[in-house]
Parts: sequence; structure tokens; C-alpha cells
Amino acid sequence: MYTLALHIPPLYSRARVIHYRGMKTADINRRLESLIRLGTIAQVDHAARRLRVKTGDLLTGWLPWPAEVGRNFRRWRPLREGAQVVLACPSGDPAQAAIIGMLYTQSLDRPSADPDVDLIEFEDGTRLEYNSHSHHLNAECVGDVTIVSPTHVTIDCPDSTLTGKLTVNNNIRCNAKITAAGDVIAVDSVSLATHKHTGDDGGLTSAPL
Repeated sequence: MYTLALHIPPLYSRARVIHYRGMKTADINRRLESLIRLGTIAQVDHAARRLRVKTGDLLTGWLPWPAEVGRNFRRWRPLREGAQVVLACPSGDPAQAAIIGMLYTQSLDRPSADPDVDLIEFEDGTRLEYNSHSHHLNAECVGDVTIVSPTHVTIDCPDSTLTGKLTVNNNIRCNAKITAAGDVIAVDSVSLATHKHTGDDGGLTSAPL
């Protein structure tokens, strides 16, 4: 019978380098430390949908664009240089990295701290905000707004208010009463409030009462 004797060096000993399937522990540790890395977007190529990230002293190669794709939608989200991101590196290899998250920074801080508010804020100041506590949806656009439908648009609300001018380029059909606080001007500047008709005797009638 043979006896197998094992000599296990103390943890502080550096006399032996441990290998695992041909890999040194230093390489294993480096890969483990690189599985998740923080970085900053350094270069952006919107046309090719790719970007490069600076993480530590390393500048990655061109990485795939993080996409938001669902069953019924695809979202295009332009990214900016200087944004902080979270990288996942398969096998600890930054060359295979993919962006799995983004973080706020002091230079790119959160647009709100209200826990009841979901908010999208664009660079020019346009905002889309919903408050779950007050049940209020607020959309503010600094430019024009266009709504296009090839068939029909329905606004279902018991009371609506328009604060500016309204231009209609087609026929209007009303299924209820129209109340006007001011005058109504028709074709050729005919006033609903002050217009006159030719009377039976050839003269003009008085203005509507």
C-alpha cells in the first residue's frame, strides 16, 4: 500500500504559483474584477450605432449600442459623451463588454427627486411628466406639436379648454349647441352680431337682438 503525502504551503507563501487549467491566479483575479466595470462614454457614432467607453485607464473598442426592443415597439435613444455607464464583460474581457445600465453623475444629474413623478426631460427643456399622486399628466413642448392620424382622432373629456387661437381647415359639424361670448365673423367679414338684411320694403333691417 502506498501513502500519498500532500504538502500545502501556508497562505503567505509565494514560493508556488497556483494554476487552474493553465491560468494563473493573477489572471483569474483580473478577470473576476473585470466582470462588472464602471466607465464613461468617450466616443459616440450614432450612424453606426456603436460607442467606446473609458473605464479606468482602458479605452474599449467599439461596443454595440444598448437597445430597448419589445414585442410591439423599438426605441431609438441617442447617447451622449460623458454619461456614466455600467459594463458587463463576459469572462472578464472588456473587448466583449456590453452596456447594461447608466448612472447619474454630478454633471448629468437626475431631473427630479419626487418619488411620485415619472419624468422624461429633453435637452431643449421639453418635458413629459406624470404624477401618480395627483393623477396629473403634463406635457410641455418648447416647439411645435404635430398629431397625425390617417383615420380619426377622439378627445373624450367632459370639459376642454383652448387658450389660444384655433384654425380649422375643413368643415365643422356640431351635434350640440354652440355658445359664443363674442361675435362670430362669417365670409366677407359679415358679423353675426351686427349684420343686417334687406327688408320687405327695400330697406335694411336692424341688427339681430
